[in-house]
Amino acid sequence: MFALGLALAAFVAFVAGVAHDLRSFSNAVFLGLALALGALGVAERLAGTHDRTAHLLLLALVLLAAAGPFFAALYRSEEHTSELQSHHD
Repeated sequence: MFALGLALAAFVAFVAGVAHDLRSFSNAVFLGLALALGALGVAERLAGTHDRTAHLLLLALVLLAAAGPFFAALYRSEEHTSELQSHHD
């Protein structure tokens, strides 16, 4: 439950950061952190079960946590590209 609370706090920080400065790198960091902590929190709850469906969901969450930094990098890369284009114009 602790990881889910931290994930929620990181997501709130992400939303607040986007509202304040859309192009900030910290937004990408908070998004990746929220995704990873959220997956960890849910995985923590699913790990104690003996249900096959729960274990498949756990595997999907582990894959999501592994892909979280990739999505955060894509978010930042897209912003960086648009920033470079605006400086070029």
